[in-house]
Amino acid sequence: MKWEIDPSVLLKVSGTASLLFGLSAATSPKNFHDTYSTSNVAFSEPAIRYGGIVGTWLGSEQLVLSARDNKEAQKDMLKVAGFGWLAVAATHAYNAQNDTQLRDISNATALGQAVLGGLCLWKGYEDNDSDSV
Repeated sequence: MKWEIDPSVLLKVSGTASLLFGLSAATSPKNFHDTYSTSNVAFSEPAIRYGGIVGTWLGSEQLVLSARDNKEAQKDMLKVAGFGWLAVAATHAYNAQNDTQLRDISNATALGQAVLGGLCLWKGYEDNDSDSV
């Protein structure tokens, strides 16, 4: 039995995750800061809110493309999303190791984001003509 992930469904998952992660920062910047940051990091509501808005924007773009019948555009967006998730995951892990973010929540978040990024890259670069798993 072959295990399959539909690229449009994965793009919906990635877009929803980005949208919700960004929405949590944009609508409640202080709570977002307190959830991830250590006490030695200054709180900046405008910076966190701005980052959250960018996250909702990127997630929304993925959701729009997931609903289109353009498989090549979906695969391209999965590549972009995959590299983005891996970059964000690496940033969380780096910040946790440098004591600017709380280790438990940041490392768990980084792990989830890295898995999602890996899945996005896998489906984005998958050769549709092959029998790969």
